Amino acid sequence: MTSHKKVVFLVLLSSLALTAANPSQAQQRSTLSFPKPSYTPPPAPRPAPQPQYHSAPQQQTRSAPEPQNHPAPQPTPQRQPQPAAQPQSRTSSAPTQKPAQPREQARQPEAQPKQQQKERANQQKEQQKQQQTGQKEQARQQMEQKKQQQKQQKEQQKKLQKQQKEEARRQKEVQKEQKNKKGTGPSPASSNSSPTPRSSSTSTAKGAATGAASGKMRKDSVLTPRESQAAIRRINSARSSMSGINRRPLPAGDVTLHSNGRMTLKAADGRQYGVRANGTIASYSNREKTVSFDKRGKISSIHTATLDVHHGANGQRTIVSRRADGSKVVSTGMHSGYVERSAVANNRTYIQRTTVMNQRVYTSTFVANGHGSLVLAGFVPPVYFAPGFYGWAYYPWTAPIAFRWGWFGSPWYLGPNPYFVASSLYPSAAFWLTDYMIGETLATAYQLDHDSAMLDENADVADSYAADMSVDDSDSSSGQAETIQAEETTPITPEIKAAIAEEVKQELANDNAQSANPSQASFDVLPSVLRTPNHVFVVSNDLDVTTTDQQLCGLQAGDMLQLISAAASDSSFAQLRVASSKRRDCPAGTVVSLSLPDLQEMQNNFQAQVESGLGLLRNEQGRDGLPGAPPDVVAAPPRPVMAGLVPLSAADSSAMLDQQKAQADQVEAQAVTLAF
Repeated sequence: MTSHKKVVFLVLLSSLALTAANPSQAQQRSTLSFPKPSYTPPPAPRPAPQPQYHSAPQQQTRSAPEPQNHPAPQPTPQRQPQPAAQPQSRTSSAPTQKPAQPREQARQPEAQPKQQQKERANQQKEQQKQQQTGQKEQARQQMEQKKQQQKQQKEQQKKLQKQQKEEARRQKEVQKEQKNKKGTGPSPASSNSSPTPRSSSTSTAKGAATGAASGKMRKDSVLTPRESQAAIRRINSARSSMSGINRRPLPAGDVTLHSNGRMTLKAADGRQYGVRANGTIASYSNREKTVSFDKRGKISSIHTATLDVHHGANGQRTIVSRRADGSKVVSTGMHSGYVERSAVANNRTYIQRTTVMNQRVYTSTFVANGHGSLVLAGFVPPVYFAPGFYGWAYYPWTAPIAFRWGWFGSPWYLGPNPYFVASSLYPSAAFWLTDYMIGETLATAYQLDHDSAMLDENADVADSYAADMSVDDSDSSSGQAETIQAEETTPITPEIKAAIAEEVKQELANDNAQSANPSQASFDVLPSVLRTPNHVFVVSNDLDVTTTDQQLCGLQAGDMLQLISAAASDSSFAQLRVASSKRRDCPAGTVVSLSLPDLQEMQNNFQAQVESGLGLLRNEQGRDGLPGAPPDVVAAPPRPVMAGLVPLSAADSSAMLDQQKAQADQVEAQAVTLAF
């Protein structure tokens, strides 16, 4: 190659080197057009193509041996920040002189946030897995508890069905035996002989009733005067071996035999008697009163125009008197009861109830609300607290608390098979108020039962009130037992308490809404409650109820009922399932019918206990383990005064209750005397 050609080659080579060292303006603009990488992970991937953009010139520079000492490579430090400035800003290490290293430095900062992101994602996945595992375990435990409850209910239902089938089988055998004897035995008109004596007076009475009817009839049968006379003779002959009022002979009259083996006797003077198939007196009525008797001959209830007396299955006597001035007096125990009076204000009828409980007196207010053909009294909160206090009670506390109740150690609280056990920790006031409401209801009921037991022990029971211990409790001729009872206690479950806690929270929300404008509050909670299936009603006083298959059973205060389905708007009754009950009460799982006034009393007791518990929380907050409420929400609330009525004093209320009890004693004594 000639020297001239060598010079031209070197000039061209130098031009290429200068081009690689100093990019054109278009190239520079293209490089600067990439956005600045963000420091928020993950790193932006767009700056990565920059090193590739200059790869061709760099290869040309490295392939030439001569430009190493040429002044053209001197601008190289100006070129390095363009591809490396972005990753170098994320690392503390200084850039090296080798062109390939900035690409490695760009990858390292990008890999670090990705690794951190993966670690965080793994941690989140682990936490989610743990939460899902915990939720699955909780759901499994709930399912197990639900299965156990369903299993217990099924077993109880099987027992009841077995008993019913056994009774039905016995009834069929009796009917078959009577059919075989039909037409062969003497008729009541042609035979004056007494029935063949049996081993007990009960069996004799049953034979007399069936003999008088010439076999058990499928329809009610009105006997002729002659047949009625013969039937009464036979029944009185059997009753002569009984005791108490069941020993006294029935008067002459017209007899009607019913399909269930019972008998109705109408005397000439207007008296009417209901007689069971075994010969015992079931009821008596005249123009002034109606009296019912239990199987042993003791009065179970009396009804007159102004007085109602009811003896519960556990011995508690309830007396209701209606006075001429429109007031009502209700006695619930030896030293307990209340007086109700009404007044109209702002186009509303308010009812004031003054309650006496062991010389302690307190006043409650209700509003009369129309519900179809009924008038129901809705509870009015005695005070309204600050909205912040309702919020403190509604939402969970900072940490769960332990609390020792005053009724720990009471005879009713624990036993061989405890019905109710207080929670060990309370996460919020709603759960604390739930246990308070249940505990106070049970404690009050125990005190009333204790007073009733003392009254029965001290009472001078006359011979006419004596129980007939020879009478069997069963009534096999009617095909079933007259009453059913639980063989064992079914305790209150955590699920029931949780459902009540939700109802407490709803009550707090209602109070908070009503506190903004009390004059516009409706105080009519029962209709909305009756539209809520599975709503829990806590029985507040002893009741005798009827099951769906027309059996009888008793409920005591503290038993738990759940609404099966929404009640019809035009119905005066609702069907509920017994969720928890004590021994000898209605068995758990039994479906019973209750009147709306009875359900209203339960709802009123629930609201009254919640309001009482709120007052205790406000007064005791920050003490005895209770958390402290914010100071600005515990100010003393104003106590409203109902216009037109001044609360009765303890002396006046007690005097009215004592007068009522004396009147009830006299009516009960006369009921037996006038009946026979």
